[in-house]
Amino acid sequence: KTMVSGDYPRIWPQLLKAIINLFEIPEQTYTLEEDIMDISERGFKTAYCRLAASAEKKYDPLADVPNVKQYLALSLGQLSKQYPGKIKAAIGNGLPAEHQGALERYLSQAGATIA
Repeated sequence: KTMVSGDYPRIWPQLLKAIINLFEIPEQTYTLEEDIMDISERGFKTAYCRLAASAEKKYDPLADVPNVKQYLALSLGQLSKQYPGKIKAAIGNGLPAEHQGALERYLSQAGATIA
């Protein structure tokens, strides 16, 4: 209930805009060669030299979610059923038109609605 009351509803548009940007803006890719600096540029210290091949395994909190756009749409749909009118009011006109279009597309593809 906290997410749909108090000061939180006013940040919903910014939060959804950031999430939709994350989904829609293509990920920047690079090759390993671009990431590795020449040892002469970096310098060499005998105390500590991290191996490039020993990078830590990155944790993916959404590894078990096959379609994050659908998950967002279904979650918003379920939340709006619990709190009718509050989610739509929280999003309101604060979400730019292009982001509203993307959100509507996610909702349509998931078969969900925001009441």
